[in-house]
Amino acid sequence: MNPIQHLVAQTVDPKKAVPASAESIRAKEPTKHKISLTQPNVQKRGPQIEALTIAGMGYKQIAAQLGLSPNTVRVTYSRYRKAKAQGLI
Repeated sequence: MNPIQHLVAQTVDPKKAVPASAESIRAKEPTKHKISLTQPNVQKRGPQIEALTIAGMGYKQIAAQLGLSPNTVRVTYSRYRKAKAQGLI
C-alpha cells in the first residue's frame, strides 16, 4: 500500500462511502429564468434608470443617485429592457 492509499484508507470509512450515481454526476441543464415583473424595481425603477442612462449617466452614477448598488441598477435595467422588448411593459 503506497502512502496515498494509506491516507485514504485512514480517512474514508468504506461502510459510509456512498457511490456517486450517474444522475448526481451528470451536468444539470441550465434553467431559463422568467422575467419577473412582480418586483417593484423593474416596473418602478426601470423607466427611471432608462431615462438616466439615456441622459448619459453610468451605472455607478445612477446607483449613487437612487441609493442602490451598481449591480442592482444593471440587473434591473437588463430585466426592464427584456420585458420591454417582449412587449410586457
